[in-house]
Amino acid sequence: MILSVVAILFTSQALASDPQILTNTQVNQAWQQINDGSALDVRGSITPEFYSNHVSSANGSTNTALKEGVFHKEVLQSSVRHSNNEGTSQSFQLNVTETDDPAVLSKANYQINNLQFSQTGQTYSIAAGDVAPNFSTLSSALATRGLLGRKQFSDTNLNAYGGIASESWEALDGRTDRSQFLRDTYGVKIEQTLIPEIKVYGTAQQGADRSGTLTNPQFAPYGIATKIRAATVGASYDPGPFHVASEFATSDHSLDQHGDFSGQALIADASYKLQSLTLRGGFHHVDPGFVSLSSMAMPGIKETYTGADWTTTSWLNLGADLRNSKTLSMASTNPTSDTNSSSIRAGINFEAKVTGRDALVSCTDECARKTGSIRPRDKN
Repeated sequence: MILSVVAILFTSQALASDPQILTNTQVNQAWQQINDGSALDVRGSITPEFYSNHVSSANGSTNTALKEGVFHKEVLQSSVRHSNNEGTSQSFQLNVTETDDPAVLSKANYQINNLQFSQTGQTYSIAAGDVAPNFSTLSSALATRGLLGRKQFSDTNLNAYGGIASESWEALDGRTDRSQFLRDTYGVKIEQTLIPEIKVYGTAQQGADRSGTLTNPQFAPYGIATKIRAATVGASYDPGPFHVASEFATSDHSLDQHGDFSGQALIADASYKLQSLTLRGGFHHVDPGFVSLSSMAMPGIKETYTGADWTTTSWLNLGADLRNSKTLSMASTNPTSDTNSSSIRAGINFEAKVTGRDALVSCTDECARKTGSIRPRDKN
């Protein structure tokens, strides 16, 4: 829901009167008048929930995370956005969950789900807090808490980030035990548009676990701090219905007291869309020793695939895939497994069909103009 916001208008008349309680729209209009056309949008919601649990089992024990009792949970969502007529905007977002139910939050009574401040201009953007640099499949695709920036120079895009990867804000400042190492992460991507249909890019990234930051006693004895360095080059060709993308990557990583390892990766994917039919195909080869800051790159796989998707009608989608996958191991040059697989699928969409008077009411002005129909509200 959009909350009402309390605002005091500092005019000559307002100084002599009581403060006014205004809606979000009224505050925005007043803000535009005072600040030369800039816009302010404030939104927020809070969802309280109260419930009780009664837990029982056949053997009289309760081997479950659920606890008996009466509990409460509140979810707060809020955002503030400011923009001006020069094309610059700032925004702030905060999302928090608070509860006394250990089955919902087992490590703390509250959790910051999302916290971010951002500013965007015509040729740049910068975000601080929860950021998700998604450079490419083999380079950086992760969630981190830090800074993410973008700058446009004519046909060149520069992206960079730096921060700490942690499982939560609470684990970051040590209020809860950490099941993962705190990891310092950095990355940069330069993308060049050669012509509108062809883009090339290069990336470089690094991640380093902080030794001693794995504090959960269940995981700490087995954790090994890792340092990762990776670089990639890639290109895409997108002339319209035809799309091709390819990327090559190399990486090396070191494990505390376990030596250094390296690996390479190559992926190539293509698709062609012909009206309601889309054809797909590709090749992926990721060495077992390849490691990156992307959760999409699974090491130790070599596969070739082809597939098709067909939208037969508005309510029926069909698809098929053929794939050969080989599992690779660092201990042997031969694949440990070789699998051929095939699949077919169907998707059925159920849509509401509007008929009669409701169809006439829902007809847009353009629809009414083309069909000559008159909506009920136009009859007067």
